[in-house]
Amino acid sequence: MVRRGLSMITLGAMACAMPLDAQAPDVTARIETQLATPTAACGDFAQAKRLVGLTRPVASTGRFCLVAGQGLVWTTVTPFPGRLHVQRGEIVEWQDGRVARRLTARDEPSIGVVTDLLLAMVGGDFAKLRRTFTIDATLDAGRWRATLVPRDAALRQVVGSIALRGDSLVRAVDVSEASGDRTELAFTGVTTGLEALRPDEARLLGARAARGAPR
Repeated sequence: MVRRGLSMITLGAMACAMPLDAQAPDVTARIETQLATPTAACGDFAQAKRLVGLTRPVASTGRFCLVAGQGLVWTTVTPFPGRLHVQRGEIVEWQDGRVARRLTARDEPSIGVVTDLLLAMVGGDFAKLRRTFTIDATLDAGRWRATLVPRDAALRQVVGSIALRGDSLVRAVDVSEASGDRTELAFTGVTTGLEALRPDEARLLGARAARGAPR
């Protein structure tokens, strides 16, 4: 499960007339202006992992919850149930209600990078993403697309590019690996505010679920 979760962000395409550093800051600044910054956002995800050599994608579905400053709960429902709790510098894998594995930046320094990038991508934190990637972005009628290319040559050996799409929230993340593998993520049914959290998600994220939250 941890490996599947890490492959989601692959660590660990828009053609623009001007190079990123001349154009994208203005575009991403406008995107950031329209992006919502909710305390919490929860919804469903559908993931398709397209592996070189396989004709059919490896598909999975589930639910996610992101709470600002607290982290992300990523719950896979199909084909195999499991849960990841991602917070800055730590990824915890849960199976059958118990901690199955814990990876921390202290044990593996790359985990700090992985968690920061995952939280930034799902949350649409362009200021943080800009430190690691060059960004080509377009914005039209409230809908935006952004293609991220790693600045670091070592990272480009793993990640070719990452495409984000959205409106007031991030709606899709597509990761193209240098190997040719590709991961496509789509987020649907997103609701915002702490009332969107289920009680078990609220406990993991250290947040207080509002009354009326779905069970």
